[in-house]
Order: sequence, then C-alpha cells, then structure tokens
Amino acid sequence: MANVPYYNSPEALPDQPGAYLVPTPDHTESSGAPSDGHLRYRGSLKKRSVGSSTTAEQALKNQLDLVSIENGVDTRTTVMIKNIPNKMSDRDLIYYINKVKPRRIDFLYLRMDFKNGCNVGYAFVNFIEVQDLLYFAKKRLGQKWNMFSSDKVLQMSYANYQGKEALVEKFKNSCIMDEQEAWQPKIFYSNGPNQGLAEPFPAPTHMRRKERSLHNRGNLFPPGSSTLLNAPRSNDSEDRTRHGERRSRFRMTESLSRHLLSAGGKDSRVF
Repeated sequence: MANVPYYNSPEALPDQPGAYLVPTPDHTESSGAPSDGHLRYRGSLKKRSVGSSTTAEQALKNQLDLVSIENGVDTRTTVMIKNIPNKMSDRDLIYYINKVKPRRIDFLYLRMDFKNGCNVGYAFVNFIEVQDLLYFAKKRLGQKWNMFSSDKVLQMSYANYQGKEALVEKFKNSCIMDEQEAWQPKIFYSNGPNQGLAEPFPAPTHMRRKERSLHNRGNLFPPGSSTLLNAPRSNDSEDRTRHGERRSRFRMTESLSRHLLSAGGKDSRVF
C-alpha cells in the first residue's frame, strides 16, 4: 500500500474532491487514539459530505491560538472549557477559575447530565476581557486538573456564540432556566464594584420559544449534544438507545389505548 500522510486532525486533511476520512486500524490503540498521538487517514468507501466539511472548517476556526490573541488578531472572549472532571460542580469550576484570575468572568454554564447529576465534561465561559482569557489559557491550558482523582487535561476552544449578551439571549428563553439553580447558566457583573459577583439572570421574554424549548428538550439537551452552542456530539449507541426507549414507550401507550377502547372505557387517557 502506498504511504499515507499523517494529519493532526480531520480538519487538516487537504480539501480535495474525493478525499476520504477513515482511521487506519493498524495504527490505532484500544482507546481509539493512534499510538503516535496523530490520526492517520486513508481511502474509504465514504466520501466527505459538504456538511462534514463545514463542521471541519468551524472546528478549525474555533481553535485557540495564543499567538493570535497576543498579537491582537483574535479578540474573542467566550470559550468552551473541555475535559472537566465529571464530579466538578459549577461552584468548583468558578472557584478554580477565580484562583487563576479572580472575578474576571461574566458568564458560566457547566453542562449537566440530568439523569446522574454529574457534568458531561465541558462548560461555556465568557471572560470579561480577552487578556483575561489569555492569562488563564497560559496558566491552565494543557495542564492536569489534579482534582477528584482525575487525570484529565484541560483543553479549550472558542464557542460559536460570543459575548455575554449573546449567551444571555441564547439561554433566557430556554427551559434550562427552570432546572435546579445549580444546573442553570450563571452570569456575573461585568464592571463596577460588583464586578465578577453573581448577577440575577434576566427573565424570559419569549414564552413560546421557551415552550418549544421544553417540548424539544429531549432533542436539545441530551448529554453530549452538538446542538447546544458547539458541544461535542453524543455517540451513536446512546442515540439509538434513546430512540429505542421512545419507540417502546409509544408502542406500550398505543397498545394500552387500544385495550381501553376495546373494553368500552369512556376515558381513554393514559397516565
């Protein structure tokens, strides 16, 4: 077989017609990561779609480049902090950030798994100034958390939604604001004597949008969903499991409804 070039990520693959993406099995450990720390791609039966190309471009755009920040080229302030120990709470994360750069964030949302009460490994954070983000990244990017007996290494990328105002607009009409307080997004004063201290989250302004959010919650907020800002995707097995559970519940409800109707019951509601 001809020599196959290495690429650090799928995004780095040359954008050529007929380019294919499939990891080479004999260079992959049981963990799924290539033994030499890189990804190797070769020909396959599936061609990259336009959608995957767009996703790759977005991922490349969201990579954190400290040199660009230092040179004033990139002034974005909202990041996704990744590889967070799952036992960490939002208070733990706020404390962790404040140890490095006290009272210099004005938005934080630690995504939670509603079933087990643990976080799913990432959070969205907005730093008040780009220099605050740069300072934190220099101190903590690529470092182990050293918390909760975790060997995870802190990683960061830019979020698709940028700035406190856009984030508040995104979440204030979401059903997530009806969850317990510890699971809700948090905002903090951006300036003044209370800078960095907790600020009340604005009330919803679009109730129909909130109702839609509640109705679609199963689709909008599954752990690992990619529909929430730029969060990582859930794996296919989890999606199939949830789909199977919904289908089973529907069949049970349908069967019970037919039974009640055939029995002549006047009230066919199923509780």
